[in-house]
Amino acid sequence: MLRSLALLLVLAGCEGVIGEPPAARRPSGSPGAPPLPDEPLADDPATRAFPGTDAAALPTRVWRLTDAEYRALVEDALGGPVAFEDDLLVATGEGHYANELAGLRMPRANVEALDALAAAAGAASRTRLPEAFPCLRGGGTDPCARDALAAVTSRLHRGDAGDARGVLDARYGLLRAEGLDVADALAEAVHTAAMMPRVLFRTEGSAGEGRARRLSGPEQARALSYALHGDAPSAALLARADTLRDASARELEARRMVADPRFERRLQGFLAEWLGYQFLDGTTKNDAQHPWYDDAVIAAMQAEIEAFVRFVLDERGGAFEALLASQEGHAPDTLPEAYAGDLVEEGRVRTRAGLALLPGVISARSGERATKPMKRAQLLLERLYCVEIHAPDDVDFTLAPSEDEVATERERFEQVAEVRSCAGCHGALNPIGFALESYDAAGVHRTHDGDARIDPSGSMGLPLSESTSFEDAVALMRWSATSVDARACFVRNVFEATFGVAPDAGAEPTLRATYRAFEAAGFDVREVFVALAGSEYFLVREAAPAGGGE
Repeated sequence: MLRSLALLLVLAGCEGVIGEPPAARRPSGSPGAPPLPDEPLADDPATRAFPGTDAAALPTRVWRLTDAEYRALVEDALGGPVAFEDDLLVATGEGHYANELAGLRMPRANVEALDALAAAAGAASRTRLPEAFPCLRGGGTDPCARDALAAVTSRLHRGDAGDARGVLDARYGLLRAEGLDVADALAEAVHTAAMMPRVLFRTEGSAGEGRARRLSGPEQARALSYALHGDAPSAALLARADTLRDASARELEARRMVADPRFERRLQGFLAEWLGYQFLDGTTKNDAQHPWYDDAVIAAMQAEIEAFVRFVLDERGGAFEALLASQEGHAPDTLPEAYAGDLVEEGRVRTRAGLALLPGVISARSGERATKPMKRAQLLLERLYCVEIHAPDDVDFTLAPSEDEVATERERFEQVAEVRSCAGCHGALNPIGFALESYDAAGVHRTHDGDARIDPSGSMGLPLSESTSFEDAVALMRWSATSVDARACFVRNVFEATFGVAPDAGAEPTLRATYRAFEAAGFDVREVFVALAGSEYFLVREAAPAGGGE
């Protein structure tokens, strides 16, 4: 079954490992490292949020495509949908983002899944390729099949097939010599092509030791396309690749790309991972509590989320404040059970604000029956404010009272916070968790937990913002929407989604410049993606260590 992969690994001279995960980025002292964007200002929010002073470059890296990216690439190369099975190609790993490099060694199960996906590509080539190459109809000819294979190979390799064309052409010739007809030989060759390491992995090439370099035009085109569209670059973008070395041309290209519908799809995926609702479609709820919660409701929740993001982009200019605090753009008519407890007045849902308080987003972060307030709070602390919470190793969880001993979750965790070893974490977690108790496990607004009235009020402070008191989750979201902490954390999260690694001190100047661009654009979320794509940091890679590179 794995003969195609085995052949290509031999030809590629590797053993299934294209490279090792990069170590933490090192401050760059090599020539060509990007300069500090501008001098920090003591009273500038960007300086307070990102105080680093040493510019650095990213290391040379190798990326493994996600399952969705791989499937999209193959379908683009074949010119239409492929009947893939449900096999997964790439596990998400333990990273914050699915495209974060978690290691390049593929478990055997993933290799077998890759073989199944590539086999589906080969089968699809029998019907897809004759649509683009009429000379394949009625049996086809060898020259026509070779042309089709070359075109597929070029798209699979994102415009940089290198010696792969010669390898696959030889593979096609060998299959024909073994007696396969044109269609069968082409299908097998496409199967082989779809398993080549340089298809599954995309690279940012290496430089000589001690010498930093800028990405080539095609490398920039690929990096831009995956950062802003989540898929391979179009032929038109590859044709403009050499112009991308100019910062103004690259910024213009980035702005063109964020105006494309594919950017919205990319943004939707980023936001789902940012606020932790990417697995909404796999949630279940207790039938006795929520008998109405079914696949149709989940689909309506997902549609509402996507429509809300679209509303923020189209009607509110992509404003970060609207993303977190708008009381418009909701769709209660499509989810009557989920909005049964809400106060709706003049097109505004007064008991909700922004993306984080939509029913589907809350439901995805909850259990089947329980609200899991600390799980909800930890996610927002880490994703919305970039505050990491790590429980001490010696915590005795039996100190927490059981649900039978208290009337509400607030009472339970207020007692936990009184325990000395728990106070540090719960001092930060409790206010957010208590505010979100106004929404049950399915995201339905409520004022009571059983017979006990819920108190969603609280107070909290963050590293860069003054302390605040709030009466409920809506007030908390309104405060967050204009806080330096949430804005700066959003910049950090987009950075991580763009580069696949968490920023270190060497990235602080780029983060600071990006924050200022974000601010200058009225905190339009799209500007963060554009600013990062236009930065020198996006272009420059440190020299590979001795023996590095592909």
